[in-house]
Amino acid sequence: SIQIDSDVLSSMVEQLSQNSRTEQGGFLGVDSRGIINSFWYDRDAQRDETGYMPSSACLTDAIEKWHQSEEMSFAGIIHTHSSLPKLSRSDLVYTKRLLECNPCMKRLIMGLVVNNKIKKCKNYLFLSFSISEVIQPCSLSHLAQS
Repeated sequence: SIQIDSDVLSSMVEQLSQNSRTEQGGFLGVDSRGIINSFWYDRDAQRDETGYMPSSACLTDAIEKWHQSEEMSFAGIIHTHSSLPKLSRSDLVYTKRLLECNPCMKRLIMGLVVNNKIKKCKNYLFLSFSISEVIQPCSLSHLAQS
């Protein structure tokens, strides 16, 4: 299962919900115990109402910072959707490419925050992927009322 520090989860959902008109995203860092306890907001991403493309420069910065601590490593990506409550086809294509280009990564976590303006709530979902298996949901987190 995927474990996330509750303060980090609250912080990332808050940061990613700041601008509901465009998709937002960032990177997840995991500690030596396997707990996601770091979030790096992707300030340089390409984004609009229908898409989020992570910044490779910003990802490199995050990985270098986590590598310096020697107890943190890159675990995955989280981003927002305004209505689609699942990863899009382009999200899955990007996930596969990232795993193919980084064979040392055994798993990649993809997180999603769905900003539901009508119900005024946020759903969040975390999925874990490996290159050789079918998508395997590891954890479906709670509904967070805004």
